Amino acid sequence: MVSVEEAVFDYICPFLGCLIASTLFAAPINDLRKSLRERTLGSLNPNPWAILTGNCLGWCSYAYYTNDPFILASNLPGLVLSFWLNMGAAKLQYLAQVDAAIANRLDKSTEHATIGTTLQENIKESLIYSPQDVLFLRVVIIWSSVLVCVGWLGYFQGHETQAIGAMVNINMIFFYAAPLQTMKTVIDTKCSDSIHSPTITLNCVNAAFWFLYGVARRDIVVWGPNSLGLCLGISQVALCLWYPKSGRQGGGGEMEFEPVSTLDADPDDSDDEPEGIHPIPVTL
Repeated sequence: MVSVEEAVFDYICPFLGCLIASTLFAAPINDLRKSLRERTLGSLNPNPWAILTGNCLGWCSYAYYTNDPFILASNLPGLVLSFWLNMGAAKLQYLAQVDAAIANRLDKSTEHATIGTTLQENIKESLIYSPQDVLFLRVVIIWSSVLVCVGWLGYFQGHETQAIGAMVNINMIFFYAAPLQTMKTVIDTKCSDSIHSPTITLNCVNAAFWFLYGVARRDIVVWGPNSLGLCLGISQVALCLWYPKSGRQGGGGEMEFEPVSTLDADPDDSDDEPEGIHPIPVTL
């Protein structure tokens, strides 16, 4: 017969952890949707979303090798959702790069033709990918390499669980450390707008539940990184309480529709306004 202690720590805690983890992963959805409507990330920090992909992928792999359904159930939804979060952030960063490139192109329209050609080539190069694309692809490449080495090439045969567990812990450190730059910004600006309060709150609760579950199972791979995450989460909550928000978190402001110019258009073709400028059609 299962004791009360076993029921609480082996079943109730991980079950609640699954629910809280899903809520945690879903916390940025509304803010990202708002940012997509307003065509700007605002104060949202998308870097943790790329790390989230590696984090969830690693835990799903660890669940496979340890045959733990709770860990799988708590991270699989986050893995799927992280793709959408990263794609949304990449869209907004790309749009910002396009707007900046167009503004730069128009500012330089009166310069020498050779300079204009060089500038145009630089603009085209900068529009190939966004910073979020680069970070996301790096995380995916690293984890793909790890899984191939562990699961196919057999470099860690007989020690697959330890290898995946070690990599998950490294990823978790980066995941929980991703907001450290944000914490520095909060301290410098004395404003906590850049901290996403729902995510941080749920992060603390989620880390606490999985810490208890890891302790109950005597699995340092589970309780180790979650104890660190709990401490960092509490630190960010303290910053939110110490430095209140200004009320402008997210995209903020009214939606503006900026003109978009084709990069190949010659601004000297017209005396009144550059040729090829059209408003962006946006569907909400």
